[in-house]
Amino acid sequence: MAMADKEKTAFMTESGNYYYNVMPFGLKNAGATYQRMMNKVFRGEIGDMLEVYMDDMIVKSHEETNHAAHLLKVFAQARQCKMRFNPEKCTFGVRAGKFLGFYLTERGIKANLNKCRASTKLPTPDSKKSIQTLYGMQTSLSRFVAKSAQHALPLFKLLRKEAMFERIEECEQALQHLKKALSEPPVLS
Repeated sequence: MAMADKEKTAFMTESGNYYYNVMPFGLKNAGATYQRMMNKVFRGEIGDMLEVYMDDMIVKSHEETNHAAHLLKVFAQARQCKMRFNPEKCTFGVRAGKFLGFYLTERGIKANLNKCRASTKLPTPDSKKSIQTLYGMQTSLSRFVAKSAQHALPLFKLLRKEAMFERIEECEQALQHLKKALSEPPVLS
């Protein structure tokens, strides 16, 4: 937090007046400001050996021997900008793991099985609100289902303002197709 901006974060409690020394994520636009800072600090490494989204970072290497050098470079860059990492939230030397809700492996990006299970257990929508919930889940997993938007179209037509909500066989078939596609991961991709 810049010294000049600290007083702008001041708040009052019964025991006294306080302000933040570091930027809290609850502030308006703090997330965008933090992401811009991360992009600036690691501009040479992002896309090559590092992926950053907000406070989620992943250092990637094709060869195990290069990984230690990549980590040293990221740590040196962070130290130079007076950044610190929480060791309790860091994991090192893994071949696969979760990142931004997806499962990353050596072979590529896979769907998070917990999200797939949750979407298959979702009951048949009985209101526009439940279709919106389904739409949110479907959007995050759509990259793993071929022609997902085309198959979900009967359901999403019910979200239009002029559409009356009514269950029709076409919507039920669309929902069952999406659930089946998410419960059976593709063999080839």
